[in-house]
Amino acid sequence: MFSEWLDRLRGTVVVEIRGFRPDAMLDAMRSANIVVRQAKFRRIERRGGAVEDVLEVRLSTRDALRLRPLLKRTGCRMRVRAKYGWPFWLARLSRNASFAVGACMFTAVFFLLSQIVWDVDVEIEGSRLTTEQVLKAAETYGLRPYRWKFSLPPVETMAAELYRYIPDASWIGVEWRGTRATIRVVEMKRPEPRPVKGPRHLVASRDAEVTAIFAETGRPVVRPHALVRKGDVLISGWIGTDERKIAVAAEGTVRGLVWDIVEVEVPLARTVRTYTGGTSVRYAVAWGDRRFRLPGVGTAKSGEEKVEERLFTLRWGDWVSPLGVVRQEVRRTRTATIVWTQEQAMEAARAEIRKAVEFRYGEEIGPVRENILQVRADNDKVYLKAHVEVEIDIAQEQPIAPAENGASS
Repeated sequence: MFSEWLDRLRGTVVVEIRGFRPDAMLDAMRSANIVVRQAKFRRIERRGGAVEDVLEVRLSTRDALRLRPLLKRTGCRMRVRAKYGWPFWLARLSRNASFAVGACMFTAVFFLLSQIVWDVDVEIEGSRLTTEQVLKAAETYGLRPYRWKFSLPPVETMAAELYRYIPDASWIGVEWRGTRATIRVVEMKRPEPRPVKGPRHLVASRDAEVTAIFAETGRPVVRPHALVRKGDVLISGWIGTDERKIAVAAEGTVRGLVWDIVEVEVPLARTVRTYTGGTSVRYAVAWGDRRFRLPGVGTAKSGEEKVEERLFTLRWGDWVSPLGVVRQEVRRTRTATIVWTQEQAMEAARAEIRKAVEFRYGEEIGPVRENILQVRADNDKVYLKAHVEVEIDIAQEQPIAPAENGASS
């Protein structure tokens, strides 16, 4: 590898040697310690049917100048076929000086323009900070468009200094993307202040059997396995003795078993859309929201299909060209009908019961125990009626009336 670069630096030539005995010329070069890079013999047919042996060798420019005495000694003649290396390239370039000067000026201007900050992008994770605030802080520090990149400190130093101007940020990162600077900011998450609540009780939201009770503030009134009705006090907001009572905002968790009737219906036949595995790609010209199919580009088959698009447009800063090219990936689909047995429909109906209970009481529910009351199949559907028992949070707030508060005081 080093010898190849050295040959390019010094220059090499390909010489064609002709004569009565070209092999004698090769022996003479070996005797004169001339290094031959490549050598090959070939025969050429001249006019009249005569055949001539030709020796083609590749050697350095310095060794090529030493061939003249050997040519006279062997009676051969030579012709330069090709020249390689920096000396010959510079010689050709010197004959076209204007092109060389233009290429150097273009390289210099391109290098200078690549060292300028042309745009500053901001990516914020949060809702309190705005892009204008981050750009103003970056400009105060010195990071703004049309500044020399080499006049700015490293990105780690800039990110550390921006903390002084953006106190609400928990993490700041600065990244170079060519001539564009990207500032990423993650906002500091602050706990929301808890609202001040007045004196209140926690009462039962429905008839239930208490399974667990935990009072953070206030006095628990019921115990587990107690039956309560809607409106009964579960955790009282009155604390203290009978002589001196204080009204507080009762807080805690009360879980209880409730009972309900749920009716669901499940069809025995369902129509689903499946992929066939066939795909194709086609292209279109985009102008705004419109698409113009290119004739003869891609495939367009009839039938059901799902199209996924990817848009390619030109961008320059915040400007986006309305003209672009759309790559559409078409996936073939078909409609299939699935027929369930009555046992499969029953399993699906039990899953629907769980969904109906979650929709009615929320997702934070305990295990659902159902007792099937009625099963009926009619009009290609299975109707199911069940009595369910589920554990939910049964506590709800009830403010302490001012009259009750004054009477107790």
